[in-house]
Amino acid sequence: MKNTKFLTGLVVSSLLFSNVLSVGSVLATEVEVSASEISKFVESENNDVIPETEAIVKEEQSGSSEDGASSLTESKVSEKNQETVTSETAPIVGEQETVATESDLTESVEKETEKQEVAEQPGMRGAMFKSPNPEVQKMIDALTPEDRAKAVGSDGLGEEMKVIPEVKAGFGQYPNVNQYIAEKGFKNPTITRDSRFGTTPKNEFKYEKPIGIVIHETANPNSTIDGEVNFMFNNWQNAFVHAYASGNRVIETAPTDYLSWGAGPNANPYYIHIELCRSKSFDDFARSVNSDSYWVASKLVEFNLQPSFGDNDGLGSIISHNGIANFWGGTDHTDPIAYFAQWGYTMSEFYDLVVKKYNILKGEEEGSKELATVTESQTVNKNMKIKNGDYYFYSQPYKTKGSARLYPIKYVRDIGDTVHVIKKIKTSQGVVEYQLSGDSEVNNYYVDEKALQDFETITERKPINKNMKVVDDGFYIYSRPFNTEGSKRVLKVSKKYPKGTTVKVLEEIKTSQGVVVYKLAENEYVDHNTMKDFETITERKPINKNMKVVDDGFYIYSQPFNTEGSKRVLKVSKKYPKGTTVKVLEEIKTSQGVVVYKLAENEYVDHNTMKDFETITERKPINKNMKVVDDGFYIYSQPFNTEGSKRVLKVSKKYPKGTTVKVLEEIKTSQGVVVYKLAENEYVDCNTMKDFETVTERKPINKNMKVVDDGFYIYSQPFNTEGSKRVLKVSKKYPKGTTVKVLEEIKTSQGVVVYKLAENEYVDRNTMKDFETVTERKPINKNMKVVDDGFYIYSQPFNTEGSKRVLKVSKKYPKGTIVKVLEEIKTSQGVVVYKLAENEYVDHNTLN
Repeated sequence: MKNTKFLTGLVVSSLLFSNVLSVGSVLATEVEVSASEISKFVESENNDVIPETEAIVKEEQSGSSEDGASSLTESKVSEKNQETVTSETAPIVGEQETVATESDLTESVEKETEKQEVAEQPGMRGAMFKSPNPEVQKMIDALTPEDRAKAVGSDGLGEEMKVIPEVKAGFGQYPNVNQYIAEKGFKNPTITRDSRFGTTPKNEFKYEKPIGIVIHETANPNSTIDGEVNFMFNNWQNAFVHAYASGNRVIETAPTDYLSWGAGPNANPYYIHIELCRSKSFDDFARSVNSDSYWVASKLVEFNLQPSFGDNDGLGSIISHNGIANFWGGTDHTDPIAYFAQWGYTMSEFYDLVVKKYNILKGEEEGSKELATVTESQTVNKNMKIKNGDYYFYSQPYKTKGSARLYPIKYVRDIGDTVHVIKKIKTSQGVVEYQLSGDSEVNNYYVDEKALQDFETITERKPINKNMKVVDDGFYIYSRPFNTEGSKRVLKVSKKYPKGTTVKVLEEIKTSQGVVVYKLAENEYVDHNTMKDFETITERKPINKNMKVVDDGFYIYSQPFNTEGSKRVLKVSKKYPKGTTVKVLEEIKTSQGVVVYKLAENEYVDHNTMKDFETITERKPINKNMKVVDDGFYIYSQPFNTEGSKRVLKVSKKYPKGTTVKVLEEIKTSQGVVVYKLAENEYVDCNTMKDFETVTERKPINKNMKVVDDGFYIYSQPFNTEGSKRVLKVSKKYPKGTTVKVLEEIKTSQGVVVYKLAENEYVDRNTMKDFETVTERKPINKNMKVVDDGFYIYSQPFNTEGSKRVLKVSKKYPKGTIVKVLEEIKTSQGVVVYKLAENEYVDHNTLN
């Protein structure tokens, strides 16, 4: 929708939806909306493409962002302009389309501005909306500011912002969805609860329970049910719903006893919400609506709601988000209409599917009418506890004559509550139930045996009367031993006895369930894993010596760790930073096997905090010059890790790499570390220094050689021997190809071979190469023809002493020229050349 058509498009879209999906208050009963009628809307103006019907509109590109990229923004319209469609003005299906005039649009803008001013107040989005159904309007008007505030999240919308992707209508292209489900015999979905279920806000519905369920779709064709659920929990502060359906799964995300934020502040206080995830195939779509409809039907049964279609008047127990937008306001979403149409499906057909599921759940479908009879009955007369509150009370045994499902146990009793059982019965269908007595909420009703549980009994009691330490405060305090009669949660242990607290334990008690609890006081019982005995000291050994702090991440304790009275005093780093020398008085071992050091009264640390200083085990005078090869080490005041050893400065600061330093001693410590002593209070790691290389062989050669690699350096002495320094790059004095007199060939203890060119001039032997020599000469004195003039003429045979390029053959003897060849010459390199004249030699491939 273009920016220039935005307001007109929004008004006309509202009118079109009212034409197709609603006739305002004129219709009091359900109206079937045919696929062809919906197609009139979804095939509007875009070659059978469904336009975005949410109030999220792409604005035309009006320029570029600062970085030059094109800018396309999405603007959120604060409210759908519901005032353009009322029960008096909404055209019936088939009437001529209404076109908004300029004055209409101006008035709509003014009204929209008024709405936005109201919407600025928290929870007041949609407060100015007027429903076409007076009954709905009464319910909207009944909402207090507090109701509205509880019905929205931090962004004030009370629903997720969505962009509906463009899709094509699929009417006539797919099988009938409901028939397909029936033919395939799809089973009911697997319903699970996300692990974060129950963590969302718990706000009551307006009238204690919901009046229906709103049907949504996620509008995200690329996501999965797990991705949608994770997105919801990551953004619950703004919007969340009760469940998600996809394929054969339903994931419940929030308790339906409380409202959620799914369709704006007007509807949220009244409705449950379920999102349908998008499918990539017709079969998966059919499975997903089968799952969705079952969950919706189960909620109708749970809350004793009759199925009714809400998209026509806004009052039904099954209503689309689009129906909410039309009759309740506070939202501008239109899902799942367009998405259903993509698969040739309608809300009316979805309603039919829910009704079928509902009838099956209520036992009214064919095949479920066979009545059960009571086959066994046993008088019980005992108290039992509620184990599962999701089961229902029945007026008579399940599926026996006169049996009606009433309400879930959890509506009137909590888990762990005591109920009195008067009878245990079994029916012809194998169902086992208990009959209860008590107040009007439970008296004479029947519940499934799996809903209740026998109380445990105490089998052992043992007085212990000793102090113990709380090691896990995540348990609860109970009024009686866990699962025994009268046992109820009192509060979390952490609220009264935080972790680390010392508590007097009176008794150790074991129940018939095998559970062991501790009695702390009357009406105070905790799981035995809450507490642990204090450790005791098993060994003490005086040591009285200085030690070094090597890990200051531990804590100082007032007594040895986990013994009675032991408390954290402060972190070691606060008093004794790493590297500090500390006097250790005692080494202490506890019954836990923990070893601690006593530093002073009320100062105990883990033995891993400290370490003995290293000692010198060997000293060897060496008194020789060495070369710094790694200046990344540090100079220490004493040999590393011995007492008094401290970093002085980095080697590079005083002795940069390559420096010659006099080494006085080689020292080895008890840690196996070898260091060099350079002076008093100067000790470095042995890897800092290296001996100079020595000359092991010298051989005079006194001959000219050719420079073949001028990338090496000239050194003042043979490489890595004492006094050796870089003088300059070979290329600066002897460029490649230069003839140089070599005086000596020298080999060092490192195995390096160098050439001496002059005093203080030594180069790597790979810098030079011997000249080639003539090994054969054969006079030929004959004319030959130039067949390749791309070679060069040289002053001597190639690579022999004195050989230099003269010029390219083509310059003097172009291809085809007849030339007199004097000699054929072969060099020690195996190269064959022709002599044409004095100082004229060419490769033999030049001539033929």
